Amino acid sequence: MYDWESQEVKHEYVTDAVERGVIWRMAWLADNTLMGVCSGSAGMLLFWKPDTPGDFHRFKLPNQARDLDLHPDGLHVATAHHDGHVRITRLTAKAG
Repeated sequence: MYDWESQEVKHEYVTDAVERGVIWRMAWLADNTLMGVCSGSAGMLLFWKPDTPGDFHRFKLPNQARDLDLHPDGLHVATAHHDGHVRITRLTAKAG
């Protein structure tokens, strides 16, 4: 996270083991989880908890995605894929 007033990086969200990965877009969920859409060798939705550097959950998408948008209900996310398709995924809580 970047603080525009102080012009300092306050927190970095990182992930590892995503080959040639690029985060194209991120969105905050209602529970204060940060979600990002990633492409690289495969498409994924990645999830981070506040103040934790590494992702805690990954959801593999059918192929590379370039954008996302969260539905106002907070339960559905649309992802735009390089193959020209838009896919809708329903978010559910991770058990455990």
